[in-house]
Amino acid sequence: MSKGRTVTVRIPGDVCGVLAKNRQQGRGYLALFRAKDDFKGRARLMWRQLGEEPLTGKVRLTFTIFRGRALDPDGATWAMAPLIDGLKGEAFGDDDAVWVELGGVRFVTGKAWAGPMSVTEVRIEALDGG
Repeated sequence: MSKGRTVTVRIPGDVCGVLAKNRQQGRGYLALFRAKDDFKGRARLMWRQLGEEPLTGKVRLTFTIFRGRALDPDGATWAMAPLIDGLKGEAFGDDDAVWVELGGVRFVTGKAWAGPMSVTEVRIEALDGG
């Protein structure tokens, strides 16, 4: 049973700089597909490196994005899809509403997090055991 268990996964790179909804305009399909696949793989790899057992039951995902500047929260939420896809089946069961509740997006900004120093934390909180 995993009730009350919380795990935080840190995924390197500026997922919002590439995949936020308003940043996708003008990019070719293949470039977007590759970027989504890259961040999906990063999320899966970082979970596996933690060595944690998957959480069972419903989970809440909360995102903290460390980057140079904040974005519109709706665009940032859009960019989290590849990270969720990378974690499903690894950290939790599936990414539908039965398994996942979205907890929101928060930004930590400043020069220290600009460019290659960007990172996204995904906080996975067990809501019920199973």
